[in-house]
Amino acid sequence: QVTTAADFYSIILSNCGNPILEEVHRGLVARISFFRGRSMSLEGRAQSSLAEMKEIFESIAAGDEKAARKASKNHLLKAKAAAKMSMDSAI
Repeated sequence: QVTTAADFYSIILSNCGNPILEEVHRGLVARISFFRGRSMSLEGRAQSSLAEMKEIFESIAAGDEKAARKASKNHLLKAKAAAKMSMDSAI
């Protein structure tokens, strides 16, 4: 059962066949949590993030590697932009 975003990523990475990615993710969880807390406070970001994660899941479930890669990249770029925006507004 997925209860957090970290669980979502953990499940994906533990099943992708790349233990290095899984290890890197475990090391980043604390850092990611800090930025996620700030960026999720931006208006509409939580809903957008959920939609992005749903797109990743649906692409994986459909076996569409290209769409999953594109959806994942899109999610990371939007999360990065949101984190930057939240940090810039804190200054």
